[in-house]
Formats: sequence, structure tokens, C-alpha cells
Amino acid sequence: MIDISEYVNNPDYDLAGEKFLSPDIYSDIFNYTLGKVFAISNEQLAQVFDKLNLKNKRVLTVGSSGDQALNAILCGCKDITIADANIFAQYYIEYKLAVIKTFDYKTFNKIFIVPAFFDWRVYAKISHNLSPKVRQFWDTLMLETDSDTYSNNFSAKSIKDKMLIIDHRDRHSKFYKDEETYNKLQKLLKSGDISIKYITAELENFSKILKQKYHYINLSNIYDYYAPNRYKFNQIIQELYNKNLYSNGDMIVHYDFNNTSQKAPKQLGNLGLIHKEISRFYDGENKTDTVWIVKKDKIQNKSTGLEKNC
Repeated sequence: MIDISEYVNNPDYDLAGEKFLSPDIYSDIFNYTLGKVFAISNEQLAQVFDKLNLKNKRVLTVGSSGDQALNAILCGCKDITIADANIFAQYYIEYKLAVIKTFDYKTFNKIFIVPAFFDWRVYAKISHNLSPKVRQFWDTLMLETDSDTYSNNFSAKSIKDKMLIIDHRDRHSKFYKDEETYNKLQKLLKSGDISIKYITAELENFSKILKQKYHYINLSNIYDYYAPNRYKFNQIIQELYNKNLYSNGDMIVHYDFNNTSQKAPKQLGNLGLIHKEISRFYDGENKTDTVWIVKKDKIQNKSTGLEKNC
């Protein structure tokens, strides 16, 4: 995999100016998913999370759109670690959370589906809700950039085009579609009772960097990016299982699009897999996705960890 250590936590690295504004400089270094962020998850996350008891539990999830973390918060989680290899993930997720904390449901949906999401007038209302590191990044883009310097006529649309991978068709998470759920999420985010930590790292380095254990780990579909080396992926999962997953904890090791559980393997390395089929309506057709789940051996208690809590 790619070594991104040079680009992480380097105070001399002009991330916003040099690399973001001139992506061609690093196009031969980063692959597509490391150069841009998913704007929104196309996974059926409500069906994934709705039977997990995450109240006061500790969660580790991939970052990208931030939707996995937001669904965990809706299910009662107050301690979340977001780990992602994409160096822009934290900048986008914090921005998105700040917009949710600031605007009502109708305004959020109005600005989220068009480039207005990155308009400087929106940013002026949310910047106080960003961490200093992230605020500096967006200040550089929104307030300090001289668009005449760049041939692309730097704008809200160019931020969207440079940062985001997909459009906004698959708004599966409930808070995009239901005002009551959105208001609940907004209240939780504004409570100040949610701890979100960000780590920039490749999956194979998660277990080396993470010092805590988690009740729930969500790896989305990172499995797809390890197609040439499944053995390496299995090793990584085993390390996370041994070191970072609590007894009776759950780890989603893959979200498999358009495949039934009959086509899924029964084992991942030495670990047995539980399968959860999920229905999805897309492009006028009913689709079936399958979530691959590893459950840590029950040692400390008899709870299934799958009680409904959302």
C-alpha cells in the first residue's frame, strides 16, 4: 500500500495550498480514493446499525463521508475514532458536522445537494465549530486563496469537484430524509457530549497506531481494495480482532454490494463470518447487499450485543 507518512502531521506541509489546489502534483502518488472523499455513503447504514446496542460503547469506523460515525451517534455512541487513509477525510467530515450543527433540516438539504455547500457565506457561519487545524485548512481555501492565481477559477464548485468522489443520489441514512432524525442528530452533536478522534493511516497500520479497544469496528468495503492480496487483509483483520476488539464485540469486515450471503465466504482467515443480508432499491431495481461480520468470542458476558437501540 501507499506510504503517506510524509503527508501526515507535517507542520511544514502546505496541504491546502500546494497539494489541494494543484492535485496534479500528487496524482502519481495517491490513488483515486486517497485523492478524494466520498460525499455520502451509498451503504444502507440504517439497516447495519439498527440492531447494534452502541449506547455508551466505543466505536472505530472508517471516515470518508462521515455517515458511519453519524449513524453510530444516532445509536447512542459517544466515543468514536475515525480512521482513514485519505488525508482530506477529517477536513470534510468536520465541515459536514459543523453544517449539521448550524443549519436546520431544510437548509441543510438545500445547500448539501449543490455546490453551495462550500460557499464562503456558509463557511462564515460554521467556522467556529471546527478544530483549529481544520479551520486553518478551510480558511486557506475560503478566505485566503487568490482565485486569479489558479487557472481553475477557484470556487465552491471547484472545491466540490476536487474533494468529492460521488454525487448525492444515494441518501440512504435517515437523517438525510427524515427531519425528526436530523433534529435528533443535531441535538446530539450540539450537546458537546460526543468525543470524536481522527487518525490518518492506512488500514494495515490501524492496529499499530490504535491503543484502545472497541466494542464495534466498521471497515466498510476496504476489503475491495485488497483484491490482489487477500492474505494480507486477513492478517490485518486478525490483528484488529486480537488487539483492538472487545470480547463480544462486532467487526464489520466488508460491505458487499450486489451479492447475497450464499456467495460470501464462511471464513476470513481463521475467523468465522456472520452474514446479514440487506435490501436496497437502486436505479429502479431491488438489490441485495451482504454485510460480513466477525464477532469476538464471548468471554465477559452473555449479551448478544445486537439488541435494538435506535
